[in-house]
Amino acid sequence: MVSIVAGETNNPRKLIPKAFKTVSAIAVGFLVLRNDPALVEAIESSLSGASRTAWVRAMNRLDIPVLPHIVNAVTVNSIFSAGNAFVFARARLLQAMALEGMLCKVFAMTDRHKTSYISFKVTTAIDLLSFL
Repeated sequence: MVSIVAGETNNPRKLIPKAFKTVSAIAVGFLVLRNDPALVEAIESSLSGASRTAWVRAMNRLDIPVLPHIVNAVTVNSIFSAGNAFVFARARLLQAMALEGMLCKVFAMTDRHKTSYISFKVTTAIDLLSFL
């Protein structure tokens, strides 16, 4: 919608992220000024985490005490959902590459449920190592 309204439909992959960041910044800018006392105090006292962000201050200014917790829960849920989807996609990619002969045939092995368990284990191991 933003790219259509802006009149630039040539490359929406570049325009939409830029438009989203701009609209988000404007929305937070309407709710929190750059010299907001609570925000300045959080930054000057070197508080860590989300207490320094304008997003948390904007939600606190709306006087809905549970709203920051809801947004954090949605964010954590989105992170787990994206991680799950990427593990599935990478396991299927390894299996497809093995079936095409680009990887060892062991990655193409499946169990009785047609799950590529070797690809899944390798993908999960790499993910766990990346958290180190």
